[in-house]
Amino acid sequence: MYYSTGMPGWARYGAPVAPLAGAAAFDEKAFLRNQTEALEAQLQQLKQRMTELDKEDE
Repeated sequence: MYYSTGMPGWARYGAPVAPLAGAAAFDEKAFLRNQTEALEAQLQQLKQRMTELDKEDE
């Protein structure tokens, strides 16, 4: 299924892809650090929204 992106489904959603030949070595530690920071930011946004919804219920 390459309809709009030209990429297979597994590659569209942030799946780590091996670097191309001649590219810098894949830095798994940096990748995981970036993923952790992004997930923590998303979690913080979700908690904030839950707090807002709780205040609306009162």
